[in-house]
Amino acid sequence: MKTWGSIVLGLALMLVLCSLAQADGTVGGKPAPSQVEEDTQTSVTALTADVAVLDTKADDSATSQVNILAEIVIVERHLHPPSGERWLGDGASSMTMTAYTTIAGTDDWGDWLPILTGSDTPIVPAMTVFDLHHVVVSSVDTAAITRLQIGWDATAAGNIVSGNQFSEILFFPTGIGANVAAAPTDIRMPRLPAGMLVWARVWVNGEDGAGVDLFVGIHEYAE
Repeated sequence: MKTWGSIVLGLALMLVLCSLAQADGTVGGKPAPSQVEEDTQTSVTALTADVAVLDTKADDSATSQVNILAEIVIVERHLHPPSGERWLGDGASSMTMTAYTTIAGTDDWGDWLPILTGSDTPIVPAMTVFDLHHVVVSSVDTAAITRLQIGWDATAAGNIVSGNQFSEILFFPTGIGANVAAAPTDIRMPRLPAGMLVWARVWVNGEDGAGVDLFVGIHEYAE
């Protein structure tokens, strides 16, 4: 049986502990058990959320890596196409040395000139898609600044502009006639299904009816 002395001592210790309890939930400067439990639960919840975010980022990173590798493959195949590069002039896949002749409008775009018909691609059997990679301007009527557009559509040239189905380059002639001495210029465009129709047109700054002769180089791929 407890003596009165031990009971009094126990009550005194309780009073001391209560006096040390602070308004912020600590006892003797240290967190009370309830506060420790609450903080621990908060930390676990926050950590769980952080792990979920990291998992998501890991998934995104893996997806990004796959996408990057796919792009690298596309670029490598563009630089080293299985079909090589084919240069075409008027007559397309017959590989003639006659240039396409595009005629400018009156300080405006001229008419679309067909340069690839539905039967011109594929040149290499089993190739299913292609893109125009280079253009060479072989002759010009004037040294004025020239804009060249390459457009494409499955059926008609009238759909090119409205469908935003064209690529454009700006050309600065270094001479007139066949003395233009132009190096091949890159064309940026998507891959097109074999058999897609392709046109070209030009705008020669300040000129009316000026002619621009050109050849195009294409790559073909099997996809």
